[in-house]
Amino acid sequence: MDTLRAEVFAPDLIWHLPGHHPLAGTKNGVDEVLAFFGKLRSLNIKVTPLGIGALNSGAVAEVYKGEGTYEGTPLNAFNCNHYLIKDGRIAEVQVLMADQHGYDTFFNAAFG
Repeated sequence: MDTLRAEVFAPDLIWHLPGHHPLAGTKNGVDEVLAFFGKLRSLNIKVTPLGIGALNSGAVAEVYKGEGTYEGTPLNAFNCNHYLIKDGRIAEVQVLMADQHGYDTFFNAAFG
């Protein structure tokens, strides 16, 4: 987490997470994003990177799979993160969910 704060994320990072659950919405700044990551870590979600690449715009796209279970509620979905890079750091992220309803159900079970 210290490396993310010091070397990867811009201090004024903006992170957009869609959905209808307690974790959804925009996180502003590294502290809010790292607190969000802490909540994700508490659920022991397994994240498997599937691909990453630069786009013509200079942004970066990452595709990954998220898997986990919370008290019998499963999570098994593919996602894409769209990263905007500024001054060599991630400045803004838009998360795109392949199964938004699945994430809503999972996160509402865990944090609702």
